[in-house]
Amino acid sequence: MLLPTILAACESTGSPPPGTTPGAPCPDGRASVRGAPDAAVERWVPGTVVETCEDGPHRETWPAGTPAATGERRAGRRAGTWTRWTPDGRFDGQLEYDDQGVPAVRREPSSDGRLAEYTFTDGRLVKWRGVPATAMPEWVDGAWVPGQRYATEAP
Repeated sequence: MLLPTILAACESTGSPPPGTTPGAPCPDGRASVRGAPDAAVERWVPGTVVETCEDGPHRETWPAGTPAATGERRAGRRAGTWTRWTPDGRFDGQLEYDDQGVPAVRREPSSDGRLAEYTFTDGRLVKWRGVPATAMPEWVDGAWVPGQRYATEAP
């Protein structure tokens, strides 16, 4: 994977790869990797600024500074729940990963105003369902708020 290679390069040479800089400390004490939108760093949302740890938090922000995605990494893999927002702060999707970094559940706004939920087994889609709109966190005026701007109640 690209991220462990970049993290190792930051530690061993003292100079980060092009387009990246050392960031805040990770839970294990190593510096996180901070990558500009054009840097070769694993990112979930294209065009974002990334700050990530091999074991710990992963954050992506839009160039204007608003959150684009958040999640956790374990052993260099995505783990747990990852959430994505549009540049104006609306909920844009969510993925839950298993311990192997394989998608287990995906949620996203559907065209009929409900939350579409897809369930995977071993990385393969096994079930789809539409659920009523559920409050998902949004970024509004510099603060997290429970919101439903991404969807309306189904008729």
